[in-house]
Amino acid sequence: MASCALGLDGGADALGNPEEPESSPTARAAMVDPTRVVASPREARVQMPGHAIVQPVKLYFQALLIYVAVDVAYQLAIGFRIFSHFAESSGMGAMYASPSGSAVGLMAVFFALIAFANLKLCILPAIEVRSVKAAARSGALLGATAYATLGLTNAWSIGRFPLVFALIVIVEGCVFSLVCSGLTTWLHLRRPPPQ
Repeated sequence: MASCALGLDGGADALGNPEEPESSPTARAAMVDPTRVVASPREARVQMPGHAIVQPVKLYFQALLIYVAVDVAYQLAIGFRIFSHFAESSGMGAMYASPSGSAVGLMAVFFALIAFANLKLCILPAIEVRSVKAAARSGALLGATAYATLGLTNAWSIGRFPLVFALIVIVEGCVFSLVCSGLTTWLHLRRPPPQ
């Protein structure tokens, strides 16, 4: 009678051994490792321990502010003097436009674009792997490439354009983006992750 009762309630097999209830893959995974969370690759990146939630808009304006501050500080310190020296020695001073409304507008467009490029290509990927060095390396490459499109293009297309000045321009771009991406990433990663 006892064996019939066990067979009827489905709680044991024919030999009287208790049967384990079927479980879903997620439940089985939890039994193997209770801390494991089954998620998509994107969700897994967001849920990594210590991984802060990325706020692209805030990071963009932070990168923009840092880039403009570094560029302006450099120009006021030595940049304008370097430019004046090479412009006068090569006789190219008249080729450059004096500051005006349209020039300021074009500079603003450039700063907006270079900050976005630093965010998309350097800062966000570096935050995902939590590496300030990765941000700095990518920023240096981006800056050197962006400014080489100015310096090297002028060097080969304008006969009087000094090659040394072209190389200085490339170094400037390398340093500006390196500091922008590296510092923005460092400031973000040093904050404690949200609870």
